[in-house]
Amino acid sequence: MNNLLKALVSAQAEITNPVKDSKNPHFKNNYASLESVLDAVTKPLNKHGLVLTQTIMPTPVVSLVTTLWHAESGEHIDSIVPLNPAKTDPQGYAAACTYYRRMTIKSLLGLAEVDDDGNEASTPAPARQQPRAVQQVIAKLGGEVVPEMDSATLCGLMREAKTLDELNKLAEKAKLLPVSERNEPREIYTKRKGELA
Repeated sequence: MNNLLKALVSAQAEITNPVKDSKNPHFKNNYASLESVLDAVTKPLNKHGLVLTQTIMPTPVVSLVTTLWHAESGEHIDSIVPLNPAKTDPQGYAAACTYYRRMTIKSLLGLAEVDDDGNEASTPAPARQQPRAVQQVIAKLGGEVVPEMDSATLCGLMREAKTLDELNKLAEKAKLLPVSERNEPREIYTKRKGELA
């Protein structure tokens, strides 16, 4: 895993946060499209010998498999997310797949979204304390606790929660986030709790 982590640290220094270039009319918010996320990460990853792949695994549950590969050594990190669309037709799976492709890339690489005001879009992302992959390795080796998912992913799942029980379980995961990242999930929880009650 050392080769992958060294390359990832180098790539992270060059990766900028994706720009919120799309609008969700249902929630009346802006978000970074899959294209924006891929634009932000592909060149820096490839420059340092890293390749990102995303495939669908059909069994036992239809899942999205996101893998970050170190091309030379074959070392890799996998993220597997079950796709549970509200509508189980091809369009439902396509929508869920696109959403989770964006979220898993951002989560795997520790990215956030920034507003495109012209200046922020052209400046590099602020330095992060440690890449997400490094945090995961530290956690596996018995180091600090790492949240199961980042704030953006958690907020997206809270917005899509279908039951109060599902929303409450996500709220428990929000308690693992750094204090500075808990405001948005708290606001979404309060709003969604009223809608689902």
